[in-house]
Amino acid sequence: MEQKLSSAVLMFLLFATSMYVSQGVEVDAICKKASNPSFCRNIVNSKPGGAANADLVGIAQYVVDVTRVNVTNTIKLIHRLIRRNVNNSDAREHYTLCLKHFNYETGALRRVELT
Repeated sequence: MEQKLSSAVLMFLLFATSMYVSQGVEVDAICKKASNPSFCRNIVNSKPGGAANADLVGIAQYVVDVTRVNVTNTIKLIHRLIRRNVNNSDAREHYTLCLKHFNYETGALRRVELT
């Protein structure tokens, strides 16, 4: 999931910033070269009020915000899984390692916050 979200955000920002659009966003133009164009379109089109009625900066901020929420929710889930597996050292170790890929210090949340 982290890879899809990071990929979608990165692709969006790369292609969106290379295009000059002052009002109204061409979702297909932004997402066509993403590693998963369908996933990209789903995120961009989920913006309340629609992507076509938003400016490029608004869409970019929306995508970053959605990514931040998804990564934060993933971190919360991993913490719950660690607590549930207090007696299972293998599972706890696995989830702790997974948390490193999402946390603020070294993982996805830091990349989102730096965006």
